[in-house]
Amino acid sequence: MQVELMYQPAFTLGRLQLRGGEQVRVEAASMVGMSTGTTLETKTGGFMQALKRSFLGGESFFQNIYTAPAQGGEVWVAPSLPGDLNVLTLSELMLIQSGAYVASDMGITLDTKWGGSKSFFGTGGGLFMLRAEGQGQVVVSSDATRSPGS
Repeated sequence: MQVELMYQPAFTLGRLQLRGGEQVRVEAASMVGMSTGTTLETKTGGFMQALKRSFLGGESFFQNIYTAPAQGGEVWVAPSLPGDLNVLTLSELMLIQSGAYVASDMGITLDTKWGGSKSFFGTGGGLFMLRAEGQGQVVVSSDATRSPGS
């Protein structure tokens, strides 16, 4: 997956370019558009995992899997609130703020992790964080409507 970020910083749009047959996982309601022939399949990723991700991790219950046609394709994504997108290349475990996940390579597994009281009182983000692990890229958002320290 190749990611191009456009219109930064306040209303960023991510263009995910996929090779033929390549798949990408996208948070529900983050897809803006897709190229012709790209297919969509909605999954939970396991009922208990989806419950944890949804109720504890601040993400949606369902996740969308997009598959590019043989000639390749594109999926366009954006954050749910005005803000910026960033691309993280994972090679080790990373904790992501609740609600910040937008998309990732299929080699990334997602789960929830107790963030402790520091994550709740320090950032106002909640007691749980999203745990991303594996090899590949993750697209995350940052909310422009929140000022530092709020």
